[in-house]
Amino acid sequence: MNRTKFAALLLTALFALSLAACGAKSQPDTTEDMAPSADASMQQFPAFEGKDLDGNAVNSQDLFSENAVTVVNFWFTTCGPCVGELADLDALNKELQKQDGRLIGINAFTLDGNETAVAEAKDVLAKTGASYTNVYFDSDSEAGTFASGVYAYPTTYVVDRSGNLVGEPILGAVTEPKQMESLKQMIQQAIDQDKG
Repeated sequence: MNRTKFAALLLTALFALSLAACGAKSQPDTTEDMAPSADASMQQFPAFEGKDLDGNAVNSQDLFSENAVTVVNFWFTTCGPCVGELADLDALNKELQKQDGRLIGINAFTLDGNETAVAEAKDVLAKTGASYTNVYFDSDSEAGTFASGVYAYPTTYVVDRSGNLVGEPILGAVTEPKQMESLKQMIQQAIDQDKG
């Protein structure tokens, strides 16, 4: 079984095991099983080189350094809460662009550039009107390892211009008022730090 099919099978199993946040299971027993917490001082989002869903080359250094803040949203195509927040994330991206920021998506099914998964993700994004950039990279890269540690979908990180994680990740859909409020506070923190 190839790695992409295994990852898709694993994500589907996680989805079936819990429904609260589309894969929001209890925290793993060991820290190496989960995405790093952002509470460590100046923890960085792992560097990556990959492509957007149209096949254009992207890299994290350019994505992050061009913006005072970058919101990174991990999702997958068959996750109801993930798909349910895409339009809200697109609206947030438009807001961010006015504040020297942007939002990018990382669909867990598209890692390694699986053509079928990329086409399905593009279809879902188009149907919801979400036009912000979505990227993928190799699952065996440092960023791929980080992505494999995401244990709840959707999960959203805030990253500053230097690639540092800001605050704690937001677990679950940002369509919840409390989630969106927390996200906007971290966005503002990154913007304020950039000005400082």
